[in-house]
Parts: sequence; structure tokens; C-alpha cells
Amino acid sequence: MSAVLQILIPVYNDWESVSRLLVELDSSLALAGRDAEVILVDDGSSCTGSTLLLGTQYKAIREIQLLKLVANLGHQRAIAVGLSWLAQEASDAPVCILDADGEDNPDHVKDLLAELEQHPETAVVFAQRGKRTESVMVRILYTGYKLLHRILTGFTVDIGNFSVLRRSALQALTAGSSLWNHYPAAVLQSRIPVRKLRKDRGSRYAGQSKMTLHTLIIHGLSAVSVFSDRFGVRVLMGAGLLTFVLCLGAIILMFTTGVSSEMWVLFAALVVLLPVQFGMLSLAFVIFILSNRNSYSFIPRRDYHIFIHSMQTLYPAVRNTDETIS
Repeated sequence: MSAVLQILIPVYNDWESVSRLLVELDSSLALAGRDAEVILVDDGSSCTGSTLLLGTQYKAIREIQLLKLVANLGHQRAIAVGLSWLAQEASDAPVCILDADGEDNPDHVKDLLAELEQHPETAVVFAQRGKRTESVMVRILYTGYKLLHRILTGFTVDIGNFSVLRRSALQALTAGSSLWNHYPAAVLQSRIPVRKLRKDRGSRYAGQSKMTLHTLIIHGLSAVSVFSDRFGVRVLMGAGLLTFVLCLGAIILMFTTGVSSEMWVLFAALVVLLPVQFGMLSLAFVIFILSNRNSYSFIPRRDYHIFIHSMQTLYPAVRNTDETIS
């Protein structure tokens, strides 16, 4: 008998999309002979559209729970709170993270789960991003973000939140503060065994994408912040290499031109000064980051309950409409 899958879906006002997503997800899982429990994380939605989910009957989905947060924390932190909630359960069920807007094709969930089951050594299976459906501008910005992320961290960005993970990975991730900033980056930084399954992204079911230049920059910086130690070391090495190249160039020019040595010494000093200062700042940044490894200001599994307002069971029947979490 196949394991029951727990599916975590962060939601911010996308109730129309979620209602369609759950129907298509249920149909796909039923055809595959899979059972699932769904946990919707209401990330401080400004509208009460969860009523759209009432009255529907499902075949494969056994239960739908609505975890309400006290405020809008943002997509990544909503995922962190949801994973921390699930980490408290004494269960061996795998967990799937799925976006609410339909861009993560619900028919691919069974494929990710099958891939995880076929590879016992793997802790997390990600849907590797294939064809995208966003506007040309968003794709250009995202390409730039991927290039910058690769340069600064050494990791290529070709995965998003859409994934299936084992319970062992869940326990490891929620014990680290990196999860609070960026889920995929936290997985890569933890070095737990990962596989990727190439899957094209779908189109939104309803509404407009919430991705803007501002949110893309914030999202990118959040991912880079998880690798702050690698970023600092790379900047430090770059500053050192630049200083060496400039000094060598100044020496070569001094001996191959007719300019006086005093002028070249002044030129070399001016050219080298900026990268040296930059390198010293980078060194200070790296030392600061490494010294903070011994301090844990926020641990998701320990502190997540601060952000939970209530838990409500929507399906198979509404048992508690306002079960406030204290």
C-alpha cells in the first residue's frame, strides 16, 4: 500500500486557484492510487475565500486543514512555518510542497513521489524548472538572477519550491535557521541528498503573477543570504585576484613605457587602493558570518508557533472554525 502523502500549499488570496488545484490534484492522485492529506498555510490573506473550498467531495484527498498565520510573512516563511508544524507529528509520511497558483502542475506530484520511492538514498526530489510561461521581461530578469546567483554562490538556480521530501529531511531542515529565509537554498546548503526531475511549469489558473522586480530582488537576496559565507569568501578571493592583476599590470607598464617611476607608483597606489579596501571589508564580513555560526537567533521548529493563529479542518467536515493556537 502506498504511503499517505502530506501536501503543503502556502496561500495568499489565491483561493480561486486553490479550489481548482485541489480538484485536479485529487483526480491525478486518485488515478495513481495515492492518498493525501492537504495542509493549506493561509499567509495572512486579506480575503476570506477559503469558503470556496467547502462542499467539494474528494476521492484521494482524505483531509484538508487550514493553518492560519497571524500576519503575511511571505511565501518562504509560510513554507517554513508549515514544515515546522508538520515536523512535530510522529509520522513517516513524505511531504510535498506545492504552490497554489497552478504553475506547479498537480499531475507532476505523483511523478516526484515515485522518483523519491525509487531512490531510497535520496532525501528530496525537486521539480527541475523546464519551460516557463511568464512574460519576456520576467524571464529576462530571472535569467539575470540565475547568472548572478551562480557567480556569488557557486550554485545554479534551476529549482523552486515544488518538491517531495522525506521526514528525515524535514527534521534536519526545520532545525536550521536557513529555512526561515529560503527553502530551496536551505536544502542545498544542508547538503542532504537531492535529485531533480525535469518538469515544465504550467500557467496560472487565475489572477496575475505577484512577481515584480522588487519581489524578485528580495527573493534573490534571500537565497544568496543562505550562502553568505560562500558569498563572502568568493568576494574576498575576487578582491585579492583583482589586486594582484592590477599590481602586476602596473609593474609591467612601468618597465615598458617612458613614464617616470614616481608617476607609476602613484598610479599603482590609486589603482590598488580600492580593491584592497574592498578586500578588507570582505574579510571582515566573512569573519562576522563565521562567528555567527554559533548563534541561532531563530530556529523554525522551536519558534514557529509564534506565527500561528489557528488551525481549521475544512474537509471532510469543518470541526473547528476558529481553533486558536496559544
